[in-house]
Amino acid sequence: MVNTYSIFGQNESISCEYVLSTTQGYICYLKITNPNGFNNFTAINGTHLAGMTDNDVKLISSSNPQSNTSNIPSIFCEKFKNAEKIILYLNKIQRINDYSFKNCKQLLSLELIGNLITEIDENAFEENTKLDKLYIGLNPIKDLPENLFEPLKNLTTLSISRCDIATLRSEWFEPLVSLQSLHIYENPIEVFPKKIFEPLINLRGLYAQKCNLKEISSDSFGIHPQLATFSFTLNEIEAIDERIIDNTNATYFYMTSNICADINITDTSASRQSMRTALRNCFDNYEELFPETTTIISTTTQPTTITSTTTDVSTTTPTTTTYATTTTQTLPPGCNVGNLDERLCKIEDVIEGFHDNFKDIKDGKEELQEALENQNALIAEILEENQQQKLLIEGLQSELKAKSDNFGATLEDLQEQVLILSTRPCSCY
Repeated sequence: MVNTYSIFGQNESISCEYVLSTTQGYICYLKITNPNGFNNFTAINGTHLAGMTDNDVKLISSSNPQSNTSNIPSIFCEKFKNAEKIILYLNKIQRINDYSFKNCKQLLSLELIGNLITEIDENAFEENTKLDKLYIGLNPIKDLPENLFEPLKNLTTLSISRCDIATLRSEWFEPLVSLQSLHIYENPIEVFPKKIFEPLINLRGLYAQKCNLKEISSDSFGIHPQLATFSFTLNEIEAIDERIIDNTNATYFYMTSNICADINITDTSASRQSMRTALRNCFDNYEELFPETTTIISTTTQPTTITSTTTDVSTTTPTTTTYATTTTQTLPPGCNVGNLDERLCKIEDVIEGFHDNFKDIKDGKEELQEALENQNALIAEILEENQQQKLLIEGLQSELKAKSDNFGATLEDLQEQVLILSTRPCSCY
């Protein structure tokens, strides 16, 4: 049964062309015409391959510019409950409803790139707890519900790039404890809020190219021992907090076409000295703009009295204390803080020296392994993009073949009619 409705002269219809792929499994190449956003479909037109059923479909894909639907009807996930991947490119989708993916509990990857989405219901992903990759970029989205990503604790890749998001919400990222790759590039973001990335404890790559960023503060990140890739190309960055280097695993820093630096840096050394040198202008600018953010953490093992411009502390037992300053002066190397007791700075300098020596002595296996993992992650992203392009090409080829077959059948019919007519005796007088 073909499920077709005629509304205001427009036929509403959904159909699948089924293909069995050695790499993607059983695929439904989808074509949909539903500009009015109806959700009362009861069937999807199309004939399964021999021995295959709805339950065998692993990928639902529509990269057909002729497809047109303002919503995602619930019948997709009602019919193909075992789908693991959904790709809906350029389908003119405007809204993601709470019913759109309700029954797709096996869904691992969802790609909704290049549509017209402006609204996503708060419970849109409530049943997609296995979701690993989510791409909703290249849509005119200005904001997202606070708890949209609450069910997605297994998500490792999120792309909200090329939208119209000016402000990031901390509520979006709090549930994403497994996230490793975050793509927010080409959004009008001028500043990262304080502690915004702190909940992302497994984050390894942040991609924020071509935003409107001016300064980068370590207060936005916190301690991130796995965060290795920072991509900030094509921004307007004039200052960077050097503590980012100390508080993360900064290995790849992409800074071309910025104010304080125009360079891409890869540094796997323990001290990150080449990175510190390349970004020195950015770090110095930050210290000039925000001198009050300089802090030092010291450990004393005997009664000590230390006075700073902002704190006066006396201790009689071993303690660990943080002292903040608002001014700077020339002190021993490694003590870029203001007006503290010189002996304390010397102690800190010695401790830092021991720390650096220990890092230099350590076997480099872990660092090389981390660098390899990051390279593999980049390669995986490239392969993923290539696979998406391949699927798009396969869809276009399939559609072209179907049209070619139809044309061939029509041509054969015409030839047969010509042959019949040519064999008939003329009855003209």
